[in-house]
Amino acid sequence: MILFLDTSYLFPYVGIDLYDDGKKKWNLVDLKKLMKLDCEILYCDLSLFEIYAKLLKLTIKGILNLNLDEIHSNLVLLSKSSRLTKVEFLPQILEQNILKKLRKIHPDTLDVIIFYLSVGFADYFLTMDDTLKNAISSSKICMEWINNQNSQFQILVNKKHFEKL
Repeated sequence: MILFLDTSYLFPYVGIDLYDDGKKKWNLVDLKKLMKLDCEILYCDLSLFEIYAKLLKLTIKGILNLNLDEIHSNLVLLSKSSRLTKVEFLPQILEQNILKKLRKIHPDTLDVIIFYLSVGFADYFLTMDDTLKNAISSSKICMEWINNQNSQFQILVNKKHFEKL
C-alpha cells in the first residue's frame, strides 16, 4: 500500500499542530501513528516550499511568532527522512491538458499538482481538503482520467478512513 500525503499532514513535522474551530485536528502524535503503518508514505517536494511559504507569511503578518531557522532545519530533516519518500515535481512528465482541467475545478495550483502526482504514484491520497475531493469527485473528466491512470486510487479526507488501513 502506498500513501501520498497532502501538505497539511506534514505540518506537525515542523512543530505546527493543525486546529479546526479551536479543536486539535492533526498533530505530531497523529503523524507518528500514520508513520507506523505498514506502507510506503510519499510526499511532494513542493509541500516543503508550501509549508515554508505559509509559515513565513503568517510570521510576517504577526499571526504566528516562529523561529524560521528552526522551521527550515526541520524541513531539511523531513527531506532526509528515511520513513518518508520524496516525489520531486520537476522530473515528472506532466500532462498539461489534465493539469489545466484540474486547475479549472480547483483554485489552488499546488494542491492540483500534488494531487496529480499522487494519482501516478500512490494507492491513496490523504488530504484535509474537502473542496478538492468534492471538485474532483464531481468532475466526470477527472474521474475518467483517474480510472485510466490508476483504477484503484482513492482520496481519503478523514483520518478515521486511514486508521482502518
